[in-house]
Amino acid sequence: MNERWPTYSEELFRNHGLYPWDYIRWQIWDNQKIEPRYRQNLVCYVDEKLLPTLPRPLLNRVLNVVHPDVYVDYAMVADLIMKIVKPQVRRRLKPILKRFLKV
Repeated sequence: MNERWPTYSEELFRNHGLYPWDYIRWQIWDNQKIEPRYRQNLVCYVDEKLLPTLPRPLLNRVLNVVHPDVYVDYAMVADLIMKIVKPQVRRRLKPILKRFLKV
């Protein structure tokens, strides 16, 4: 699984003449039938010449976003970890988990 921000992929694809077309992600953002990680990460990359022929996103949005459902999943895992580990381990993990969940 790719755990990097979309801007990382954007740079790689631009090196091959492909640019982000971030239209579909915002069309499915609230669709509960689609797994949250797909709703968060679905960005298509197309040849620059095709961009004018495609529907434009309604808003200029940033590529690097965290879907609220994905954030909640990570927060629940962090909370569970904090509940089951020993207190001395918990003290060491707390700052790491706070940094990890900071968006």
